[in-house]
Amino acid sequence: MSTSMVALLVAVVGVLGTLTSGLLAQRSAGKTKLLELQYAQHQSATDREEARRQARLEARRACYVLLNQAVRQHQAVLSKAIASLQRHDLHEYIEEVNSALKAQRDTYAQAQMVASDGVMEAANHALDRLNRLAALVRQYADGYRSESVHDDAQALDAEAQDAVDALLRRMRSDLGVTGSQPEGL
Repeated sequence: MSTSMVALLVAVVGVLGTLTSGLLAQRSAGKTKLLELQYAQHQSATDREEARRQARLEARRACYVLLNQAVRQHQAVLSKAIASLQRHDLHEYIEEVNSALKAQRDTYAQAQMVASDGVMEAANHALDRLNRLAALVRQYADGYRSESVHDDAQALDAEAQDAVDALLRRMRSDLGVTGSQPEGL
């Protein structure tokens, strides 16, 4: 091979190398840009999912606050009514009992849409006890008398208190307030 051929070959390889390096650089930049776009899409999807999770948690928290308030209000009204059993002046409490029951039912209906199964189980148990107690108070106000009605009412009130406390613990656990992992998050 002559020197001119070698020079020509070196020149061709140099030109091809120069052209190829530009193509390779462009291809590499395209891949980098594609990876950046994929990462941005992934990050955006992750951010949207976190926002949805946070919104569900906030909806649950707001619902649990309302449910707790309504259940505690209903329990407080029933406790006052029970205290008045011995004085036989329940009629002043019946409207308050019915109003508290309606508020409790409204918040329960809302809770059915956002609460976890565990919270709903605890709510059903607590509301069953409160509703049984309310029925006893209404029966007494309507004239039903029994020697054991006061004792029965106090026993039901104690059961209701325990059930309401269990409901609160369950709601706090579901929200992650007690350190345990909340359901469904």
